[in-house]
Amino acid sequence: MVSDGMRPFFELGLRVEDAFRREHYAEAAFSALARSALENAGLHEHFDLAEMVRFGLTATLPEQHDPRADFGQPPLTLWRGRRCALTILVWRSSTTAIHQHGFTGAFQVLSGGSVHARFSYRERASLGEDIGAGDLSCTEIERLGRGDVRAIHESDRGIHSLFHLEHPSVSLVLRTIDDLRFAMQHAYYRPGLRVFDARDEPEQMRMVQLSRMLARTSREKTRDVMSDVLRSAAAIDAFRMLDEIAIATDAAFATSLLEQAKARFEPLTSAFVDALRERERVRFMESRRESVHDPDLRFLIAVLMNAPSRRHALDLVQRDSGTGSPHEALANMIGRLGDVKMKLQAGGLPWEPSVFGLPEPDEASIAALRLDLAGETVPATSPLPFYDAVRKHPSFSILFGG
Repeated sequence: MVSDGMRPFFELGLRVEDAFRREHYAEAAFSALARSALENAGLHEHFDLAEMVRFGLTATLPEQHDPRADFGQPPLTLWRGRRCALTILVWRSSTTAIHQHGFTGAFQVLSGGSVHARFSYRERASLGEDIGAGDLSCTEIERLGRGDVRAIHESDRGIHSLFHLEHPSVSLVLRTIDDLRFAMQHAYYRPGLRVFDARDEPEQMRMVQLSRMLARTSREKTRDVMSDVLRSAAAIDAFRMLDEIAIATDAAFATSLLEQAKARFEPLTSAFVDALRERERVRFMESRRESVHDPDLRFLIAVLMNAPSRRHALDLVQRDSGTGSPHEALANMIGRLGDVKMKLQAGGLPWEPSVFGLPEPDEASIAALRLDLAGETVPATSPLPFYDAVRKHPSFSILFGG
């Protein structure tokens, strides 16, 4: 029995399945069809999280797209037709990697909000079908709120990422079951590495697990073993192992392991190094955002993680704040972020360091940030410890050309 609260979702599914059939199940037509259907249905007005959970716990569910909950925390397939399905994705804190889809459709924000970025990609080199490097460019970045609908395009026409701002954020996805024209779904790592990450090969999984274990045990042993392994490893396996080693240790150590085998991975070696460094920067911010609860400051972290440049960051802040001085708004938010503390203990005594490891913000440093972000010269006057620390901090590198 479907409750009154969930009934509009099922009615939408039936309408879309009928319209899709009338289009002869043409995959190329589905994205526009799905977007229009979501915009007209206004299901964000009917959504209740508790009602959705009640349905998921008590109803006989259709076949679930993602029973392992790899994409969503968790996902819940509400309705499934012959060629399309309706799935709710709950996001507690996750940020989706830059990715593309092997299906088409549209999504709507049911609750919460996200920073959404779209990308284009032009491949320059590859080592097999699973991994390549090229030019990854941000073509659009925006803040999405409740009720907003966006199309999901197939393959590399639909490369995008989402940073979820609120706990939880909930999205509704109306999608084709599969689009066999575009079976391979890739992830992308800045500044330009493409990785096919959906093979789920037991051999590669075990390689990754063993590499992680060894890196957590001994750097010396890791260096010794990987100096042999990398000389014959496939490029996709090498990147996966190095990425796990970087998580267990740091990007500098992981990239140093490439030195003796870098010729094997040309022309992708520099892309490996750049991607591992950027992933470390992003992981640091992901680990810190759990201590940041102010919506404006979570938005700032989203900007730092997703905007590819100062220009994009300032544009996004201006659109969100409506202020004519986005550099001032951004500098002020950075100052407020410097005031956020983590409550820890050291030697049994309370200790509250800055969540980003920054010194105390001072007005002179905030003024210097405003000037710098506006493209003006910062006078060489008295010491500016907070400004200098922000300039050197990897988390803020997109603002200063680092």
